[in-house]
Order: sequence, then C-alpha cells, then structure tokens
Amino acid sequence: HAEHLFRDSPHLFYHLGPEDCAALAAREGVGGGREPQLEALRPGLRVLTYVTFAVGGMCLTVPWNCINGAVAVFTAALGRESYILIQAAYYLPALPVLLLQTRYDSEFDKRFGLRATYSFRTAFNGAMLALSVAQFAVVPISLGPTLALVACIGLFQAFAFGALCQVAARFSPACVVVFNVGYQMSPLFVLALTEASGFVRDVPLEGSTVAYWAGGAGAALLGACAVLLLILRS
Repeated sequence: HAEHLFRDSPHLFYHLGPEDCAALAAREGVGGGREPQLEALRPGLRVLTYVTFAVGGMCLTVPWNCINGAVAVFTAALGRESYILIQAAYYLPALPVLLLQTRYDSEFDKRFGLRATYSFRTAFNGAMLALSVAQFAVVPISLGPTLALVACIGLFQAFAFGALCQVAARFSPACVVVFNVGYQMSPLFVLALTEASGFVRDVPLEGSTVAYWAGGAGAALLGACAVLLLILRS
C-alpha cells in the first residue's frame, strides 16, 4: 500500500521521519487498509477458516452453558433464588465491556497494530475464561465465590466476543455468520459433555465434577488457540 502511495503522491514522503511513517502505516492498516481477501484463498483453506470461526464461536460460550448445565447443582446447594443472582452476575458486565471496547479498541489497534491487539485479546480472554470455569472443580459451592466466578465468565466472554467478532469481520461477512452459528451451537457440546462425564444429577457422580468443569475449561482454551493460530498465520 505504501508503494502505491509513493508512486501516486511522492511529495507526501519527503518530510516524513520514521515515527511519521509508522503512524501512517498504522493508520492505513486500521482505517483505510485492505481487508483480507478470503475469496482468494484455495477452497480448502477457506473451509478451514470457516471451521475455525465456528469452533471459536462455539467454544466461547461453553463456559456459560456449563453454568446453565449445572443449575440443579447450584440450586440444590444455594437455594432456588440463586439462579436469578447467577443470571444477573453473568449479564451485568456485558454492556459496560462492549461500550469500553467501542470507545478504546481503535486507539489500541492504532498504537500496537491489529495482529498484536487481536492476538493478546484472544489469548488473554480465552485463558481467563478457562481459568474461571476450572475453579468450579476445586472451589466449594457457596454464594459469594460462585457469583464472583460467574461474573468473571461474563466479563471475559464479553471481551472475547467483541474481539472475535472484529477478527471475523476482518476476513469476510461470511466468517461473521459462521462465528455466530458456532456461538449458538455450544449447548449441544455441553449436553454431550454432561452425558459423557456423568454430571447429570443434583449430586453428581464421584469424579464427574472434575471431568465436567475440566471439559468446559478445555473447550475455552481450544477455541482461543484455534482463532489465535489463524490470526498469527494470516
């Protein structure tokens, strides 16, 4: 892109220092640069990109659907009113997070570059989601810690959702569609995880608790790693 600018308007570059060139490149990359041309990829790579975003979307909501799958366990230990509190703890962080992303994401993108910021958001939020859901395997069920962990899941899922939607949009509109389809598919994964682990009762079978929450944490890491690898190699 810089070569085209120089060819068409060489006078723009006569008085630019290294810092100015870096700022121009960042601005062009974020605001006016070309988006990845997914249609130019070989069909196999294009399908792999779609699968990656579908897996990323599905795995992103697995931690929250693991919470929903354990409602019987939580209400048996904490009372029926705890369900409403859990829902509130999950949903309340989402709107402030999305507003913050709207306000500050473009500034960080310009300062650090798209690859660095998207990679950091994907890796950090995926790791924090996995860590939060894994705590349910070892932390005794009580209202305060449960609400705190659910709030962390809501917080980091909101951060990750905003980041991954932006990444998908950088590839093509079809990737956004595929990401949202995957986003809706995680209940099927959690259903299979529930049956496979034996985590299907008010008092789960011995050993099933660790398997269930570990499966949720592993899915969060899998989705983050898949999208992160795509970002780093694209």
